[in-house]
Amino acid sequence: MEDKDSGQVKKALKGIHSGTMIEYDDFVEVLYNNSTVMRDQTRLKRNLKKFTVQLQNEKKKALNSVYFKLKVSDDFITCSPHTDEHGNYL
Repeated sequence: MEDKDSGQVKKALKGIHSGTMIEYDDFVEVLYNNSTVMRDQTRLKRNLKKFTVQLQNEKKKALNSVYFKLKVSDDFITCSPHTDEHGNYL
């Protein structure tokens, strides 16, 4: 979703890799059926005692049922819902 004022695009994802495939059906399922989408994630884990790096696989929550985002104004206080160019709520 792109902010009209700044032009920045923000995603409503939960700390997962940007390359993780999230489909439209996943968003609809979470929004209307209050479900949770889990995805496999791989990350590097450092072991400081052995001076090694390991790959760690884990399942992470990709979307949760509460992901409604508000646009924060430049004063960092005022919040408003995202709207399209016609003023309709997204």
